[in-house]
Amino acid sequence: MKKMHSKNTYIVLVLMFVAGIASAQPGFNKVQTANRNILNTKQSRAGLVGEPYLYKDFKKAMVKFNGGTSSPGYYEVKYDQLEDILVVKGKDIDEELTFSDPVAEFKFDDNGRIFRNGFNAVDKATDKSYYEVLYDGKVKYLKRIGKVIIEAKEFNSATVTKKIENDIVLYLVKEDKTPMSVKANEKSVLKVLGKETELSKYIKENKLNLKNDADLGKLLAYYETLIV
Repeated sequence: MKKMHSKNTYIVLVLMFVAGIASAQPGFNKVQTANRNILNTKQSRAGLVGEPYLYKDFKKAMVKFNGGTSSPGYYEVKYDQLEDILVVKGKDIDEELTFSDPVAEFKFDDNGRIFRNGFNAVDKATDKSYYEVLYDGKVKYLKRIGKVIIEAKEFNSATVTKKIENDIVLYLVKEDKTPMSVKANEKSVLKVLGKETELSKYIKENKLNLKNDADLGKLLAYYETLIV
């Protein structure tokens, strides 16, 4: 009996040791919680300078899922741009969770900003990468807001500082779901869209500034009337 007790104690200690190793691994540790659609996540970012999130604080958003069994719903979330994932608020103040079912889209309740994935892989992005949807019609105008880590040394210093910086690219997407990078100017946009004569005339007559998202949206809405 005593021998059996010792054996059980040994097994428990081994399991505790393995669990300790797992919890010490870098990256996101995923542990099932009471909500079957939510997994625990945590990552150490000690030493990084800058903000890895779109917004530092949690915000209410409507979240839609791709497949799985989860229905759309409102959650308190943060968009982690460094990892390109959506995290959701846990019970503890500093607890960050992620969904087990893939998130297809989320829309912030206070400002209406929409982020979506599911587009064809291009550049550094995959089909799971999120884009902000600036215009949502037959042609979509997207902004890819990535974050990158830049290593820099101060002059005459051996210390390396790791800084988080924005990496922003604009895209137009036609029916084939492949994002095409553009700059917010007439020449770049018309090169992708075509219909140069009609669109140039419309831009001039309506005094559109394509650096303004709303004005570019007006141009795309007009473009769609030409391709019906």
